[in-house]
Amino acid sequence: MTEEITNIQGHVNDATYDNAVSVLGESLVQKVLIAALTINAWNRLAITNHFLPELQK
Repeated sequence: MTEEITNIQGHVNDATYDNAVSVLGESLVQKVLIAALTINAWNRLAITNHFLPELQK
């Protein structure tokens, strides 16, 4: 489901969403959705600003 959430070319398929709800429940699916969106937003900010992780020496 998280791959479908972060794919800007598409959307979350109804079957994927329904399966996630049947496994996790509505409340946890909503929490996963918010977590995936938050992580994706931070990743896009980092990519846009060319942030690179510090390399270990």
